[in-house]
Amino acid sequence: MYLPDEWLEPLIQRVEGSETIHGVRVAREDEGVGICAGAFFGGRKATLITQNSGILLSGNAIVGCALLHHAPFLMLVSYTGTVSDRRFYQINKGRATEPVLQALGLRYAVLNEADEVDGIEDLAAYAYQAGEPAVALLGRNILLN
Repeated sequence: MYLPDEWLEPLIQRVEGSETIHGVRVAREDEGVGICAGAFFGGRKATLITQNSGILLSGNAIVGCALLHHAPFLMLVSYTGTVSDRRFYQINKGRATEPVLQALGLRYAVLNEADEVDGIEDLAAYAYQAGEPAVALLGRNILLN
């Protein structure tokens, strides 16, 4: 499941071009949370690809659907609003992201460099072992280089 985003476009293009991954474009990020949870209950594994603003928007769906019903899935999230972003209008999103993830009780990791990409597999394994979503916050360097 994905919602288009400038930083995520290269990743989304790879999903769309894959013969083994079924990409689903969603209208809202919280819709993606519900679809990912439903995929799990239908015997499939899913990943939500979104910007960090999507996590901020999806708090209710994460708590009321994914956490309540122990639906594991991975979230690949562009981490905008950090110091390396340099777009002033993203600052507050960056400032709120980690405190919101902590308040929701979600396991997450900040991945900034290509050599940290193995952390994504670790987070996916954690999600399915713990029965809850896990979040990979992907920095600009890992997405755009």
